[in-house]
Amino acid sequence: MKIEVLGVHPLNADEERFRQFFCECAGVDRIDVELIEFDEQLYANAHEAALIEIAVDDEAHTFDPALLVQENPDVATNLWQVAWNETYLTEDGSAVISGYPVAERPNTSKLRVAFFMHDFERLATLSYSGVNIPLPPASPPPERLWRLVPYELP
Repeated sequence: MKIEVLGVHPLNADEERFRQFFCECAGVDRIDVELIEFDEQLYANAHEAALIEIAVDDEAHTFDPALLVQENPDVATNLWQVAWNETYLTEDGSAVISGYPVAERPNTSKLRVAFFMHDFERLATLSYSGVNIPLPPASPPPERLWRLVPYELP
């Protein structure tokens, strides 16, 4: 199995777009206070989250998104961050095949998956079943992913 990280997109990378995201979640046009004051739970979960997009070549059809982990030697393994709200996309990433609340794995060997990782450490690595996966430099989430993979609170 080969996994390539196509993008690492911290939700807070673009403050203006992060504020717009908050407005979309709340169903309002504008928020005039600090975001943490407006919705502390949403802020606590989303501010340090990253939207990650990967390509998976999986001839054996064994890929399991639950095995995507951000290891952290400073905390117990049961507190390591794992993939959240995984969404299977078309091979070109332009449409959703299957996603939240139950993402069913497509019956294909070439997968494109987007997911959130909470408390994302920008300098840390991502691993799959204990094998480190190199990360590209972080960048703001593309509008395509904001649209296709909406954030849901855990």
